[in-house]
Amino acid sequence: MLIDFKEIIDDHAFEYFAKLFLEVCGLKVEVTPAKGPDGGRDIICSEMTSFGQASYRWLVSCKHFAHSGRAVGQNDDQANHNKLIEHQCHGFMFIYSSAFTESLRTSVVKVCETNKANHKFLTPWDIENIIVQSPRFYPLLNQFFPNSHSLLINTIENQGSCCSQDTPDIPGYIFYRKDSDTHRVSAVNVCGYCIESYIEHFDSNNLDYSFYQIRDLEEC
Repeated sequence: MLIDFKEIIDDHAFEYFAKLFLEVCGLKVEVTPAKGPDGGRDIICSEMTSFGQASYRWLVSCKHFAHSGRAVGQNDDQANHNKLIEHQCHGFMFIYSSAFTESLRTSVVKVCETNKANHKFLTPWDIENIIVQSPRFYPLLNQFFPNSHSLLINTIENQGSCCSQDTPDIPGYIFYRKDSDTHRVSAVNVCGYCIESYIEHFDSNNLDYSFYQIRDLEEC
């Protein structure tokens, strides 16, 4: 795999990653993860239906077994329809940092078919596939998987100064973009003078991008 999920140190950090990941995916997180008893849910999020008139609410469960490498099984998770009713949700979403067993999948499908609910599994392979294909996710990748981020960016073709005015006394940014021909994500250093023109260009051409600040005036 290109992303090492062992870089996330514990369950709570993985839940926080899942929250931010869902937000970048365009879902609205309505209930955030918290330490302690959670009433049978880690996150509640919603997304607009295809007609854009009402939101579909997901009851999200997160399991972080990357360090043990163990698959998530029926003793670890379940689709509890009573919890779906309690939290006024329409479907189950499972976000895992390892594989899951066939017995768990079968039990979830059975509950969902009986109660006419939807379900969605996101394994580390699914998450990785989403992240590496879009520059929107690369600040998140850098935040939670810095080693994996470094390997990806070094492999892809990093970087260089944007202009002669890029000096230590002005803010600096990492700007991610996707090449329209190769469909690969690359990163460049962009100074505070150039960042607005980059954003304007990518917005006006409806191009996918993201950026984050790596140097501010107080550090200079």
